[in-house]
Amino acid sequence: MSPTLLSLSRLLLRSSCVIPSSEESLSRDMSPEFFIMSKISKSFSERHLSSKSATCLLSISTSRSFILANQILRERSSNSTLRTNRYITSLNSPPPGFCLLREPKKVEDLNLPKEYVSDLVLKWVYSRGYISFRDLCKEMCISLHILDEVVRSLLEESLVEVVGKGLLPTLRIRTTAKGREEAKRIISRDPYIGPTPVKYEDYLELSREQAKRYPLEIPEEKIEEAFSDVINLEEAKSVLIEALTTGMGLFIYGPPGTGKTYLMRRASKLLPPVVIPRAIGIGRHVVKLFDPDFHRLIRGNQPEDKRYVKVEAPSVSLGTELRLEAFEMKYDERERVIKAPPQVKAHGGLLLIDDLGRQRDKPEDIMNRLIIPLEERRDFFVIGGTLYEFPTDFTVILSTNLSIWVMETAHLRRVPYYISMPYPSLDDMRQAILMYSAKEGEEIEEEAIEVFLSVYKSPKEGGLGVRPAFSHARDLIRIAKGVRMREGLDSIDGKVMREAILRHSQIMIDSFRTKLPRHKIRTLSVEFEDEISKEVERDISSIRGVIRSVSLGKKVYLDTVAEITTTEILEEIRKLGLKPVNLEIIAEQKHLGSS
Repeated sequence: MSPTLLSLSRLLLRSSCVIPSSEESLSRDMSPEFFIMSKISKSFSERHLSSKSATCLLSISTSRSFILANQILRERSSNSTLRTNRYITSLNSPPPGFCLLREPKKVEDLNLPKEYVSDLVLKWVYSRGYISFRDLCKEMCISLHILDEVVRSLLEESLVEVVGKGLLPTLRIRTTAKGREEAKRIISRDPYIGPTPVKYEDYLELSREQAKRYPLEIPEEKIEEAFSDVINLEEAKSVLIEALTTGMGLFIYGPPGTGKTYLMRRASKLLPPVVIPRAIGIGRHVVKLFDPDFHRLIRGNQPEDKRYVKVEAPSVSLGTELRLEAFEMKYDERERVIKAPPQVKAHGGLLLIDDLGRQRDKPEDIMNRLIIPLEERRDFFVIGGTLYEFPTDFTVILSTNLSIWVMETAHLRRVPYYISMPYPSLDDMRQAILMYSAKEGEEIEEEAIEVFLSVYKSPKEGGLGVRPAFSHARDLIRIAKGVRMREGLDSIDGKVMREAILRHSQIMIDSFRTKLPRHKIRTLSVEFEDEISKEVERDISSIRGVIRSVSLGKKVYLDTVAEITTTEILEEIRKLGLKPVNLEIIAEQKHLGSS
């Protein structure tokens, strides 16, 4: 810094236009750099400074110059103190425990070791080559005040250098040769480069505070908004609301296409938002919690501390791809971070498991893994050789189109609510086709609606005898839209709808089944010496006369054509190299193919 500039800085700092008044709080409200610059600008506008002097002062843009200026300014504001309150209440009447965190002003406010924050800054600068203060603040989710404080110490150690001139946010920094060597050494033992993590203990405190919300009071307008496009199902909606109010689990079962998944996904709209950290620091380990696939950011009213985000109630949806190992912490080599499992991501919201019983792992194994998270509202993981607790205060919703007996009694106790979804009525299907045509912006003629409804009438009435499913309405409107556009028509008429039906694979296959010879269905229970894997179950389901199968431990439940005798079934099972020890006829049901 030139003697002229230093003298001018000291002169300005001594003047009344820069000394903080009693109403101003330098350490609370702004960094010394911003304070100096704002005062220079104000002094120039009020003609306390000449144009030449103001320009000269504004050219003090290197961090070394700022360090000298700050040493003087900090002496005058050494009695300033930070407010100790870390939380402020949200302005939009949040649920109990919901809060926004104040922006940390100093490194100590991050509640992380200063060395850790300094190392993270150095790793970021090294990985980018050049990076501006503004961009680095955004990437690390910290304030300019904190970054400036850390960069000063790195400058003093000759690990980074400032490139170019300008105001602090636009200044760019890069590592020195010494800094690059130090960065490589740090990365070799701690490769994480990402948002500044939140200390594990702070995460626990906030999560536990937000969990104090049951029983929930769900406003009527939220219920109307969430179910505005759900047809009928009044009893199902009531049970769902009760389950969410108490936070207890819910089991939904019924035939395909009856709206199970659709209803499940509406549930998250009834829950209040939550605040979660982007990442959690456990020593030198980092657990990534924020997942944009499951956590939807709420616009505006975000926490002042950018390491946290306010999101809609999480809705973590898992399907047939679910494997048991998904419930464990997993290190991601590409992101160099430990990824939180779904039951931890679902904290404060919903864990949805769709098509239970269709996964490769057995339903009882999946439910056994979830017993502790459901019972104790927490789960435990070993990280760096130490056992850590993670909150899992979620509501679980399970769905299946198999029998309710896919669940064992012990597991049903953890999921006390249930909903049985019946096939939709013709009235429901009329409402569905009208709703989906409105959603797609399509005009549908009455003739097309009648053609659509005829799909579900018996062959004797001129229909196809297909079981109703809400998904049919959605799919057929989209197919019909394509047909209408190709034909250059203004609306969906009966002819367009007939063509759309012929293109719908599921409807055509189901209609073909109604024309098959009628057979009685016999349900069998076959017990084996050992537990049955999914692969073996698939082999059994391919046996002649077997319509469907599901395995539960050492038992396999079969729906078979009654014309195939139990002796024939046993012979075919033995041909697969299996040893059945018991066979029981559970029931003989209605005819296969009946409408």
